[in-house]
Amino acid sequence: MLVNGICQVFFDYFRRCYCIMLNFEELSHKLFSLVIFRNLLNDDVIKSFTELADEQKSEKEEVYLYADFLSKLFAETDNFSKYVLNAVLEDENAYILKYGHKKLGSHYDEALNMELDTLNELAAVRSDDVKKSLRLENESLPGWTTEKADIKSIYLSRIKNISKTGYGIWAKYHVFIIKNGDIVPVKYPDTQRLSDFSGYERERSEVIDNTKALLKGEPCNNVLLYGDAGSGKSSTVKAIANEFKDDGLRLIEVKKNQLYSLPDIMDRISGNPLKFIIFIDDLSFTKNDEDFGALKAILEGSVNGRANIRNIKPPSSCQRELCRP
Repeated sequence: MLVNGICQVFFDYFRRCYCIMLNFEELSHKLFSLVIFRNLLNDDVIKSFTELADEQKSEKEEVYLYADFLSKLFAETDNFSKYVLNAVLEDENAYILKYGHKKLGSHYDEALNMELDTLNELAAVRSDDVKKSLRLENESLPGWTTEKADIKSIYLSRIKNISKTGYGIWAKYHVFIIKNGDIVPVKYPDTQRLSDFSGYERERSEVIDNTKALLKGEPCNNVLLYGDAGSGKSSTVKAIANEFKDDGLRLIEVKKNQLYSLPDIMDRISGNPLKFIIFIDDLSFTKNDEDFGALKAILEGSVNGRANIRNIKPPSSCQRELCRP
């Protein structure tokens, strides 16, 4: 009887371990089957997680892969659930890029819902479960934090409000610059707010009203701000970007010597549901300046159309008056 009891205990223990391991491998298989969120497989943390499910590993390799995964996670956060949620919300995928531009077939919605369920499952994985699956319970290895996160509901809600929340990198940041031809985010932009200013209330209110019209989809103008140095031209534009970021406003700063890239910038954001300020600071031209021709072509329109863009140009000195508020 004692022997049978011991055998039963060991049988139950290995059955529980097998079930945990089976679920771990099944989750990894689901991740490899991602279609809409396939870009996530290139994410360093998620890629390291999938490598943990490989059966053909020695115990030493399992310890190494576990520690490697955790090292990459800890470089960002110790909360795996939040990490997965942020990765999902920042992903630029086929569904989010097409949403709002054309009617998507039922297969898109079917794939989206299945994959969000998978990613919910991934975000709920606890370090203790992984250790048991890899038989690393007795190893001196740290764990990570897991919390309840309804990724599916959050993502579907984000889609419904995409014109305000944005997607991908546009959802995480609201101020951008041009660097080596690419649109890159400013992680720590200036923090000016409209409440910080005094004076020039009438002039500033015109720019604010014009911005509100842009956000509402109403007719609005290109704007030229001019005045003495230190009168708050650039600061006003940056404060407006901060003030209305939650209403779907984004700012892209373009330097004078980057004006040639404006057509490409406009092409890249023309289908974006957010609204954009193209901010050109300290603008001045000399006679027969080629940059002036590039800007004039954009302001007057081209075969590509103008998209949902308002150009705000606050120069400290300007030798050609291009446009007025």
